[in-house]
Amino acid sequence: MGGSQQTGRCEAKLITEARTLNAKGKFIIPIIDDAHLLPPEALHKLRLLLEDFPKNHNLILIGQPQLNTTLQLRHHFDFKNRITYSAKFDTLAPAPLTAYIHHQLDRIQLPHTTFTPDAIALIIRASEGTLRAVKNLCIGSLIEAVRDQTTTIITNFDETEDGTAGKHPSPRDSQNRRRLIQ
Repeated sequence: MGGSQQTGRCEAKLITEARTLNAKGKFIIPIIDDAHLLPPEALHKLRLLLEDFPKNHNLILIGQPQLNTTLQLRHHFDFKNRITYSAKFDTLAPAPLTAYIHHQLDRIQLPHTTFTPDAIALIIRASEGTLRAVKNLCIGSLIEAVRDQTTTIITNFDETEDGTAGKHPSPRDSQNRRRLIQ
């Protein structure tokens, strides 16, 4: 069976189920997490699919800021016009992010000294206040620490000629991530 035929059947089942729930007085609220990862053609198909849904539905898209950027593109104009409410979560301050890291370390019974204060500061800066990025950077750092058989995650700053710390390595770059985790 072709992929297109199978997709059509799936869409038909979704629409049938939505109409059945609507007939029972149920309110339909599909939620898509990580919507920023949807390719543009998927957003277009989603808009077309929702045209056949009962009219008393809402769609919740949860994603990183690039989702809003994607929706601003001209070819998503029809989709953007259907948005009735949009919210942007503020980035978190360093103190709650540090508390989050310490709480997660407590949950896995590791000491707070697993990450040096400089390492925590670098992770928070690199995450740009996004909790998911902090989590991913910490997990990546812990994996690298296990690979390197170390118990403390520290930063390795390059000294400039005047003795001040140079540019901080970006944890997104694998070579620099190795410097982040000694």
